[in-house]
Amino acid sequence: MEACGSAHHWARVIGSYGHEVKLMPPAYVKPYVKRNKNDGRDAEGICEAVGRPTMRFVPVKSVAQQATLAVHGVRALLVRQRTMAANGLRAALSELGIVAAQGVEGLRALMARLEAPGEEIPEMMRGALLALVRQWQALDAEERVLERQITKAARCDREARRLMEVPSVGPIIASTVLAKVPDAKVFRSGRDFAAWVGLTGRDHGTGGKHRPGRISKQGDRVLRALLDQRSKFPSAGSRRRAASPIHGCAICSRGGPTRLPWWHSPPKPRASSGPCWSKENTIATARARRLLPS
Repeated sequence: MEACGSAHHWARVIGSYGHEVKLMPPAYVKPYVKRNKNDGRDAEGICEAVGRPTMRFVPVKSVAQQATLAVHGVRALLVRQRTMAANGLRAALSELGIVAAQGVEGLRALMARLEAPGEEIPEMMRGALLALVRQWQALDAEERVLERQITKAARCDREARRLMEVPSVGPIIASTVLAKVPDAKVFRSGRDFAAWVGLTGRDHGTGGKHRPGRISKQGDRVLRALLDQRSKFPSAGSRRRAASPIHGCAICSRGGPTRLPWWHSPPKPRASSGPCWSKENTIATARARRLLPS
């Protein structure tokens, strides 16, 4: 079957009757579907794709893994809605010349200024914006509850604790990896996992000439965002480590190495477009490789 909506549920149901279920990414099945799409040609394309010797399959997720992904999805939705409420509050107050610094502290300063009595904000506007404040506070409280739930479950899981030994990998990343990767044996190495996430360079070669490009961004969007964000904003433990005198990276410093580590060896940039591999993406790729054994 194609690994589309509810496919993992039906894979578990069909597998309970003794059948061997194989899920394929829809992007790998689509080239075998002829024009004028219908159910019959979809089935024909699936039968043709499953017989390819190089076809890749998706491991079937368990109910517990899908439950964890649902918690992560709800938390991400709450974060987006909280950001929307904060942006709406800032935009409305900026029309009156009332602004504050970026971040949560600046937002709380705006909330305190809104709740304080005064004539600079009309009462009709104040009542509407206070509704946004209450919505932001409710979303923030719900998001914190889910974050504590994810953190508690990750710290009670032995595999999650092993993943959290990687620098700048916390409970959120560890829990997401375990939920999205049911079987790590489907990847031959850590680099294959980084390519699945979408952090490796886009590969393009013809006529014996190989031109690595920017990161492909064709993999898992959630994991890529988490790893790339942690590479730009390392954890406090990583920042406390002394930076190397050579490359000044506080994430991978080992007391001043004599040469750059292997994850600081980016591919050669294209001459036409300049550098194509940022330090943040290089560190994120290295972290993705270390999440799985080579």
